[in-house]
Amino acid sequence: MIKNLTTLLLILLVLGGCSQEEGTPESIIEMTNKLVQFKSELTECDSLESCEKVSTDMTSYMIEVNHPENDGQLCNQYAECYEAYVDLTQYGLSEEYINKLSTLMDKRLFPDD
Repeated sequence: MIKNLTTLLLILLVLGGCSQEEGTPESIIEMTNKLVQFKSELTECDSLESCEKVSTDMTSYMIEVNHPENDGQLCNQYAECYEAYVDLTQYGLSEEYINKLSTLMDKRLFPDD
């Protein structure tokens, strides 16, 4: 009887262990949220100074999280984080954002226009 219960318990543990997916680490969730936040801030910045600040903060953050001592490139192993990273990068290189920066520079250089 005990042998049968032990066998059943082992089977349940093995099946339970195999069927459970590893959850996304909290650090990756935080990183994903931070990337989404940076994109939002870049989208909403309305002065050259505010856009530069967001860009500088974002660059510093990306250098830090991609450093090998901080499990560099770990974000790329999780779909949502990777998608947020790609979305942020694409926006930063988009014609929309470049035109926005150009307009803000023009306003700074030619304030009376």
